Amino acid sequence: MKKYLSIIGIMLFAIFGMTSCLEHGLDDLEAFDTADIENWPVAYYRYYTGDEMAVNGEQQVKQIQLTRTAGEYDFDEENKTGEPFFNITVAPNNVPEEEKANVDAKNLVVVLTISTAATVTPVDGAPKLGVPGDWSKPNKYKVTAANGNSRIWTVTVNLQK
Repeated sequence: MKKYLSIIGIMLFAIFGMTSCLEHGLDDLEAFDTADIENWPVAYYRYYTGDEMAVNGEQQVKQIQLTRTAGEYDFDEENKTGEPFFNITVAPNNVPEEEKANVDAKNLVVVLTISTAATVTPVDGAPKLGVPGDWSKPNKYKVTAANGNSRIWTVTVNLQK
């Protein structure tokens, strides 16, 4: 019985004696308020190489960044008004010749760089970022800042063959 009481006593001490009651003296962290795409979108083409990986026998996947040949963007950075957009044109210049015919706007991988501490969510059926998706049409993304501010961005990727 004494053994059980000492175990219970140690558990109570651990639960109540080792918790923190710090209520002041902590620095307030900045709540970031920008909901922007910070840099040019990057488009990739992903394909199977036909080689098998020695470890598990699965097909090896290769991802190649497509060359941005042109681009335009518009957003009112100061007043945060208007409909912001990025419009890029990419070409499969560095894709192996045997794969160039397979490069299609409906299977591109796009990556965005967004504001610090922000999140991004596809809107109106836009493809998920970072995985192959349909970029044959403009796609919209909602970027939400850490403080709750949000903006809808339109991203268009034009594939030049």
